[in-house]
Amino acid sequence: MFSETLSIGEAGIVCLFSILTVFVVLFSIIILVSIISKLTNEKKAKAIAAAAPAARTAPAEPAPQQADSTLALIAAAAVAAYLGKSADSFVVRSIVPVKTEESNWSRESRCGSLQ
Repeated sequence: MFSETLSIGEAGIVCLFSILTVFVVLFSIIILVSIISKLTNEKKAKAIAAAAPAARTAPAEPAPQQADSTLALIAAAAVAAYLGKSADSFVVRSIVPVKTEESNWSRESRCGSLQ
């Protein structure tokens, strides 16, 4: 085949079969990943459902006061440095983490577009 010259029609057929082969393999990879994803999600759901009753019965332990005050001091120092004011000019009363569903990549992209 390589020593012969190919006509335009034969080259088109080879190209068509090559592209078709690539897309069939890609489609089979997509199906395989979907199946594995569903299987792992079912296992996670079963594990969460089994752990949920145990988590509800266990009392929540309060966070240590020392860690909260240290975190508040660090946050106050960071805000003071950002605003260019002294840390005595305001009071950090509470720190609540922001719960988000977005990934680190999308958060970094959003922050990068602000600059």
